[in-house]
Amino acid sequence: MAGGNRHIGPPVIHPVFIAPQGGNTVDRQQRIMPRHIDEFMAQRGQTCTTGTLNQDLTSMKAFFGWCRARRYLSPVDDPLAGRRYYPVKPRKKLFIPVHDFGRILDSADHPVDRMVVATGLYLFTRQSETGAIKVGDVDLDRGEVSVVIQKTTDRDDMPICQELDTELRR
Repeated sequence: MAGGNRHIGPPVIHPVFIAPQGGNTVDRQQRIMPRHIDEFMAQRGQTCTTGTLNQDLTSMKAFFGWCRARRYLSPVDDPLAGRRYYPVKPRKKLFIPVHDFGRILDSADHPVDRMVVATGLYLFTRQSETGAIKVGDVDLDRGEVSVVIQKTTDRDDMPICQELDTELRR
């Protein structure tokens, strides 16, 4: 069996745990222990949000799961045992009241700018999605705009509401 001499026990320190910019470093031959996780999270917590810390925690859980699956770590050893995700305060969503749409549209200096702003307001597209719309993607006769969703690279045919139709025909 190839690789039969695998180490069972805490894995060797992964580079992510080595402190950046000359901070406290951990010897690469030292084993990862819960105190290392505590130190790493405390250091990261000084410059990162709780959401980022939760992403780090998810990455570490996946890493240690990978180590257990390959028998680099005993099934019962878990440096993250008992560690929970940090509570994340919900952020206040940005909101533009509908009665402000006209004022926002009127503030555009150029007709193309006005169309871009109207597309974002009425289709709820991201800036990158709005910027990627081409003239050929707009079918006013059918009342649809074909938009490439950047996050998934899927194409979505979105309906054009009456207000957006009016803006695009100006």
